[in-house]
Amino acid sequence: MACIRDILCKGNTMRFLNQVVSRLRQTSESEVFAMANLKPKKTGIEGVIIYTSTYFGSNGKRIPHGPRIKVYLGTSPGAGKEVTVTISKKPKILNGKLPANIKKDVFKFIDINFDVLMKYWEDQIDLDDFLAQIERIQ
Repeated sequence: MACIRDILCKGNTMRFLNQVVSRLRQTSESEVFAMANLKPKKTGIEGVIIYTSTYFGSNGKRIPHGPRIKVYLGTSPGAGKEVTVTISKKPKILNGKLPANIKKDVFKFIDINFDVLMKYWEDQIDLDDFLAQIERIQ
């Protein structure tokens, strides 16, 4: 989807609204969740880490996967390779491959932030508290 600022600044508000409506029609209930984009300034890792909180649907059931983050190698989501990594005491890469140095940093980030990542996943803290508690790796 095009950048909101670009669309609005060019006076294409209706085109933007039509794109939003189109995307919402394509989105299933299980895709709706809280999301935080954590960039290198916040994490200390090359690339962008996307962490998604769980969503409880109207039926009260969890989405069908466990806690995880998505690591994007590049300057923004969609600009590079996406790799999914579990949030656990022994993280695992679920898809894709990471360079050894980035894998080490991602696993270290999960380790030092495990508790806050899990609290956010379990919807025990809000986004502001999550962002305030995340620790950058050294």
